[in-house]
Amino acid sequence: MTLAMLLILLKTNKWLALLLIVIIALLFMAIKPLIKRLLKNIAESEK
Repeated sequence: MTLAMLLILLKTNKWLALLLIVIIALLFMAIKPLIKRLLKNIAESEK
């Protein structure tokens, strides 16, 4: 998904774009702790 596509989406349907941004933000928040845990596990296994 490119920025240009997102801008076109914003112009055509603001609510859809807003919903998309919220979904992406929620996904990011859900994935962040998993990534941290994964990195911690990698660091632990290297010792």
